[in-house]
Amino acid sequence: MQFMKNITLLILLIGSCVLSKSSVFAQDYQVTELSQEPVTISKHPIPSLPREKSDTSFTDYQNSTIPISLYVLNGPQFHPIINPAPTGVYINGQHFRFYCSIERSLVQYLSIFLDVYEFDFLGRKYLCFYTLSEECMTKGCRFKCYNLFDITNPDKIVAYAFNSILSGVESFGDFNFDGKMDVLTALPKKPESFVESQEDDPRSNILITVHTPTVNGELARMEKEEDGNPYYMYVKPVDEEVKEFAVLQYDWFMPFKKDNKVLEIKTFYPPYQSFDPKNDFMYDYKGHRVDKRRWVIHLTDFPEQEGAQEFCEMLIEEGYREAYIKVDHYGPDFTFKILYGNYWSKKKAEQIQQMLVKKGVVDRQQPGKVIPLGRK
Repeated sequence: MQFMKNITLLILLIGSCVLSKSSVFAQDYQVTELSQEPVTISKHPIPSLPREKSDTSFTDYQNSTIPISLYVLNGPQFHPIINPAPTGVYINGQHFRFYCSIERSLVQYLSIFLDVYEFDFLGRKYLCFYTLSEECMTKGCRFKCYNLFDITNPDKIVAYAFNSILSGVESFGDFNFDGKMDVLTALPKKPESFVESQEDDPRSNILITVHTPTVNGELARMEKEEDGNPYYMYVKPVDEEVKEFAVLQYDWFMPFKKDNKVLEIKTFYPPYQSFDPKNDFMYDYKGHRVDKRRWVIHLTDFPEQEGAQEFCEMLIEEGYREAYIKVDHYGPDFTFKILYGNYWSKKKAEQIQQMLVKKGVVDRQQPGKVIPLGRK
């Protein structure tokens, strides 16, 4: 009997040593470890049976802290795939449309949701509609649409939107430990400074970035003040929803290990010289590189860098923060182009162009041209 007890103790001891060793050399992390305080769902609003009014179906939600009414237009002209029926939501009497990107340029006609929930975090109240992106209904993919509403002040609700592979409340937390809520996004993209090896499978790797909700409905990507490089993690997921992952490269608010060694921090962009005409980059007025999307508004040109920077700084001081500079080196002389906006959608660029005209930022007769950006 004593022999069996000794064998049992030996097995337990060996098992504990194996576990201890595996924990020492483990290099996988969980999304929930990134935020000091987890987000906890406080309510799940429940949809009631639809009520009809004229050509519209309304679905009111019960068990919510604020009145919520989802609507869908009815009619034989609508088709779930070819011509989806327009949808939207009234929250405490305020009208909102659904989107599936941070830019919020293309309206998404969403009416079926994987989840609708409320949560409190760091003194603010939020409501979230979460579902698959519209194109995933037919093509199949891993992307989810988030429509987030800050309902702290019920009379002045602020709407945000983003898409991500992450699911559930793991997208929300305080990731830079400043006492404010942030938003994570995870997409199949790599940092420009990452050098692939033959062992890498870029199709499976994921880029995680972090954004701060602003009072005007923007999700501002967190960047370093000194050089404009974004905070990020480039990871190899253990599971499809990226709940667990190994870090390949990063520049984050906490250190990460690989093979029991702290990984060296590496900036998102490779080293570059600001306003170098050899580079086809776009910059803010400080000379920080900016990721190019597809469409911008070309406002004017300057023959020298200093004048372009001063003009952009003046626009920003007046509240027009999306002023950028791009060096044109194709003519006989260098030209510093003043660009406004940085959008995926041409429609969004045209809307902003009209806004600039109405506010008198640009001349109505010469409102600037909406032009495509060459993306490298």
